[in-house]
Amino acid sequence: MKFTIKSKKIISSVMALTMLTAATAAADTSFVKNIIPTNTITADAAVSGDWYYEAIDSVRCKVTGYKGSSTTVHIPESIANHTVVAIGRNTRNGQNIGAFENNNTLKNVYIPRGIGEIPADSFRNCCSLKTVVVPEALNRIGECAFENCTNLESVTGFTNIHYIDMGAFRNTGLKSFTNFANFATGDHFIGIQAFQYCHSLSTVKLYGDWSISREAFDGCTSLYNLEYSNMTTIDSAFGTGAFKGASNLTYLNGAQIFAYKAGQKYIFQKYRSVVGRYAWKLREDNVKLYMDYLNG
Repeated sequence: MKFTIKSKKIISSVMALTMLTAATAAADTSFVKNIIPTNTITADAAVSGDWYYEAIDSVRCKVTGYKGSSTTVHIPESIANHTVVAIGRNTRNGQNIGAFENNNTLKNVYIPRGIGEIPADSFRNCCSLKTVVVPEALNRIGECAFENCTNLESVTGFTNIHYIDMGAFRNTGLKSFTNFANFATGDHFIGIQAFQYCHSLSTVKLYGDWSISREAFDGCTSLYNLEYSNMTTIDSAFGTGAFKGASNLTYLNGAQIFAYKAGQKYIFQKYRSVVGRYAWKLREDNVKLYMDYLNG
């Protein structure tokens, strides 16, 4: 086969271009990153409007992320003809995180009725988050779900919550917590350090049979009033240091625990059985009401 001068020039140009491309790729192995973005949600996630979601089946899905900029957000009850039944996780920049984790724009969130659990890390580090409204069907708050939401003041709608996992509300701005678990059946559980360092938390109301883990309210220095419907719940909680550092706890079930007589504080008789059992522990944990008893 004979090559003309023109065809030889074409072949030479193609060879030169091939060599240049190879050299460029070798010199800069990151060139693919300029083509494929790294700030991506999981490959199997879909997008509809401001929402990332993942189909569970042909009719159900879970929310895996929010890409909008609104400060008040209503998680939709359905996305792309799929009913939202869960909050999932997503992968961004190689990290698997909660659906709303590290979102510093959100201030108010409304969670739809189809969701029964707020899983681990869902709103972790959402520093601007102030209020959350949950559905009646909500049964569980996952591990560290709201951890470090330092401006979170209220979570409302609890009527059927059974599980508050470890660190769920740790280091948040919650002012009070009330759960009407007496209207629900079954056992109820508060995990280790679930409300730790909630320095603004002043009132806690627990109705039903709760198991309270160690250090659940550790460092809640503003906790002033504790209400409950089961004495065993509180009895065992004091023994495990659940209220360690709650140095201003003064009322149980709305009644002041101590009174004054001749200038001296004394504990009311109905609370002495609890005080006596854990006197050493409560003194060690610096719980004010029992220090008053021991000193008076």
